[in-house]
Amino acid sequence: MKLNKENIPTALGLKPGHLLRVTGPRGGLRHYEVPGSDKPYPSVTTILSETVRKPALERWRESLRRKGLDPNTESKAAAAMGSNLHSIVEELLRGNEEVSIPPELENAVQGFFAWRRAMPMTHLESEVAVYDGWATFAGTVDAIFRGPEGLVVVDFKSGSKVYPEALLQVRAYIQALQYMGCFEKIRGMIVCMVKDRDVGFDGSVQVVETKPDDDTWKSVLDLYNFSKSDLPTKLIS
Repeated sequence: MKLNKENIPTALGLKPGHLLRVTGPRGGLRHYEVPGSDKPYPSVTTILSETVRKPALERWRESLRRKGLDPNTESKAAAAMGSNLHSIVEELLRGNEEVSIPPELENAVQGFFAWRRAMPMTHLESEVAVYDGWATFAGTVDAIFRGPEGLVVVDFKSGSKVYPEALLQVRAYIQALQYMGCFEKIRGMIVCMVKDRDVGFDGSVQVVETKPDDDTWKSVLDLYNFSKSDLPTKLIS
C-alpha cells in the first residue's frame, strides 16, 4: 500500500523544523515521522478516535439509518464541508480576501469574522506540526495566535456544539509545544462555527477554552498506550 508523506513545518520555528505527516491512499492510517527517530508517532486525532467514545455521533448515525440514509455517505459529505471551511479560514487568516466562499458556508464565515472582532488576537501561523518525544505523539495545529496573556492554540470546528474530545485535542498540542521548548504561557481554544444538521450554519460561534493544568489528556494517552501493550500471558495446557 502506497503511503502519502507530506512535510509539515513545526510550530513557532521550533526544532526539528518539520515533521512528515503520513496517511494512507484514502486518508487513513495517520501518523507522523520525526527526523532522527525511527518510530512512528500516532496523531492526536488517531489516539482520540481509538480511546474516546462519541455518543452524539453514534446517535446521529443511528438517526440517519432510521431515515433510510447511509451514515457513511452523510459523514463524508459533512467532512468535505468541514474541510472546505477549514481551508477558507486558513486562507482568510493568511490575508487572502479573494478566497471563494460557497453560499452554504457564507454564514459560517460571517461567524468566523464575528469571532475575530470579539477576540482581537494576532495571528502567528496556521497548519503547523507539534510533537512530544517523551509521550510519542504528534499532530497539526489549526492556528496559533498571540493574545494579551500569551499564546493561544486554536482548533476550528463546525457542528452543533463543542464536544469534550476537542478540548483534549488542544490540550495535547499544548503539552507538545512545551516539550518542544516553548516556555511561554499557552492556553487552548475551540472555535466552533455552529451548524444545525437540518438548517445549516446560522452565523453563531461557540468558544470554549481549556482549563489550566487539565491533565485529562494524560489519562487518555495512558489508556491508548495500554491498549497497544503486549500483556504477559501463561499458556496452560
